Amino acid sequence: MRPTEACLINLSAVPAPNRAWSNPKVTGLGISASWEMLARAEPRLEALRREVLVVKGVDYRSCPMNQWYGYENRARGIKYRLSKLVGNDSPEFWAAYAFLCRELKICRHCLGRDLTEADIEGDVIARLRDAGLHARRQVRVPSGIADIVTATAVYEVKLWLTRDSLFRAIGQVTLYAAELGGDRQRVIIGQRTDETDVMGNSIRKSGITLDAWW
Repeated sequence: MRPTEACLINLSAVPAPNRAWSNPKVTGLGISASWEMLARAEPRLEALRREVLVVKGVDYRSCPMNQWYGYENRARGIKYRLSKLVGNDSPEFWAAYAFLCRELKICRHCLGRDLTEADIEGDVIARLRDAGLHARRQVRVPSGIADIVTATAVYEVKLWLTRDSLFRAIGQVTLYAAELGGDRQRVIIGQRTDETDVMGNSIRKSGITLDAWW
């Protein structure tokens, strides 16, 4: 079934900054620091990342930009709290900034229309390329067209991960991976439904990665 409830960020549940946040521990790593390096130096960064990953972008309040900049309350914005953890305008700030911004999804509220498979596909492509991977879109193979192909994986994108779309995707991604060769990882990605959770474990046991994009 298509989800009927928006998962909104509860701003009142987000802890307000405190004085302990004003002494950044992340220094000397530089702008090229990886997320793993940053999170090791400042474990509280993972809490910010978890917030970013659940931002839904279905209305103004849950808009990624609103959550990021804190239009309603700057001190509760993710960007502001990030600066308190890693230092405002420091090299480490911009390293973390770039990583977390890439984790934000498309805002359906700002988009002003219903999301499409092409939107999800474009978002995934952008993330892969930001990660330094060479990703190709709409790659023709003997049995059809693979949505996204990298050197190590083939992705099949579905708007909603329903029972029927999952069965189709399993067949598509399995055939495409075999035709492309190279022992590629098989990945199915799309928006979660109730049926995603029912079938998810069995799909993963078959060696296919199932990624609920929303």
